[in-house]
Amino acid sequence: MACYVDTSVWVALLSQEARGPAVARWLQGDVPLVTSRWTAVEIASALSIKAGRGELSQAQVSQACQAFRDVLDGAGVAAVDCVGTDFQEAALLCEHVASGLRSGDALHLAVAQRTGSSLFLSFDRTLNQQAERLGLQLIEIE
Repeated sequence: MACYVDTSVWVALLSQEARGPAVARWLQGDVPLVTSRWTAVEIASALSIKAGRGELSQAQVSQACQAFRDVLDGAGVAAVDCVGTDFQEAALLCEHVASGLRSGDALHLAVAQRTGSSLFLSFDRTLNQQAERLGLQLIEIE
């Protein structure tokens, strides 16, 4: 029973958002963690946006991105590559207009499904709604 961890959770942890400490505690549990290598791109983008708003410095962005690379290099998180079928599935998910899914979020769902993750951790409401629709059990962190 693995848990797919979305970008929003990593960003909260790495940029020391209010939910960061609760995320850190939960991630240290017994559940095997999965994320996509695509997540590194989204993290860099999200942190750069925060820097553009004056919330982080360039040094903080670089440190946070390195911290995420260190997490992926450790034994605690399975970082999986995106494959062709993930992109095909993500496109199909995005075809459902009412879902409101963005391309990157659909890719996360496709990877979560392919890797057999039964749990899903995200702070994105739309993504969580679609994860539930696909049968993934949501993890709630306050």
